[in-house]
Amino acid sequence: MRDRLIGIALDLEYPYPHHQDVFAGVMAYARQRPGWRCVIDEHPGAKPKQRVLARPEYSGVIARADPKLQRLVKRLSVPMVNVQYEHHKKGFATVRVDVRLSGRLAAEHFLSRGYRRFGMLTSGQGRNRLDIADAFVRRLQEEEMSCDARLFPEDDAQDVGHWVRLENFLQDWIRGMKTPIALFIESTITARLLVEMCHEIGLDVPQDIAVLCFENNRAMTEVGTQLSAIDEDYKRMGYEAAELLDRLMDGAAAPDDPVLIPSPGIVARESTDYFAVDDALVAQALRFISRHLAEKLSVDSIAYELAVSPRTLQNRFDAALGHGVGAEVRRLRLAAAKIMLAEPELAIGKIASRVGFSGSAVMSQVFRREVGVSPGAFRKQRLAED
Repeated sequence: MRDRLIGIALDLEYPYPHHQDVFAGVMAYARQRPGWRCVIDEHPGAKPKQRVLARPEYSGVIARADPKLQRLVKRLSVPMVNVQYEHHKKGFATVRVDVRLSGRLAAEHFLSRGYRRFGMLTSGQGRNRLDIADAFVRRLQEEEMSCDARLFPEDDAQDVGHWVRLENFLQDWIRGMKTPIALFIESTITARLLVEMCHEIGLDVPQDIAVLCFENNRAMTEVGTQLSAIDEDYKRMGYEAAELLDRLMDGAAAPDDPVLIPSPGIVARESTDYFAVDDALVAQALRFISRHLAEKLSVDSIAYELAVSPRTLQNRFDAALGHGVGAEVRRLRLAAAKIMLAEPELAIGKIASRVGFSGSAVMSQVFRREVGVSPGAFRKQRLAED
């Protein structure tokens, strides 16, 4: 294999997963390709007279490429893969996360926990944030549910004036809520502030207010009251961007549409670890069921874990939910399967095993009876919608 010099422009000074993890994915691919050498160059299209060092003769470029950088690299006649969400252009290859799928997954996560009231807070800055918010609201509308969607533009958090405005906004919003309610929050910083304000005014997270973040910024989500978040696979995004660049350098044409990387799912933590029912025993049972879907679950086994009689458990489910334990186990398994079916590469048989069906044939029977279509047909419908 001939040597290839790859220019990397990913704004790596910013410690965000969609910068750092994309780079890690690119490097994972490069390590498997003898002859690949990656150079960090945030301005690969700059004119030679603007540079101290002579501009390298790149074989290809992977970049968070705005329109200006796309034009500059095009003049070099060098293949490029763009990994910035907002700036896909026909003729340039783009790899990005499937945020519309992520928005639907967020809604499914809350719906599976029984929530019927929803709120969302976004800055609205950036096409990716608008698309994930739109997908979240649309999924709720499919269930004939509304969402209290709010807009609060991002600004410099170091500006005390902005911070005070944010505190006042959140306080007014929270005090006007009818609980229990599930909130989908863009910024992890804002989510942390919201949780602290809930504690201060006597609202419980997640019993009164459940919180889910747009992205899994681990430095912010895994401390204190742990925040649930969408898990985006940015390392896979970087790997597939490098793999696509390899094909482009071999003469392949750039795909017209962006290559979409599906989310692995929701990282469920403390901030959504609750089921929105009034009966504490039923809520406890629902948490147990959701964590053990892959296991054999019967009324007797669940009642044993909760130290109550099977009859008591059945009666409490009937009163709280209008149906028995077995029906709720099937509902939760179906809800989990629907989320997994949105990931096209996950085999239906594996999904059946993960959610506790004894096989794909059994899951297909339940799907046809409860949903009206087979799991395969449901997957096609979902992917067509996305």
